[in-house]
Amino acid sequence: MVPDYARFPGSGRSVKDTYGEVGLAAHWVKRLLHFLFIYKAKALPGWFLIPE
Repeated sequence: MVPDYARFPGSGRSVKDTYGEVGLAAHWVKRLLHFLFIYKAKALPGWFLIPE
């Protein structure tokens, strides 16, 4: 999405129509998925139990 600063000064987007806060939970989910991916890639014990 390309920000339109002429139409929406400040943020460049309509605050009413676009929203969403990722928050701290997304950081931990990303960290967990990264850890599980590396664990499975190394074929450590129990790697086959991790879904794809």
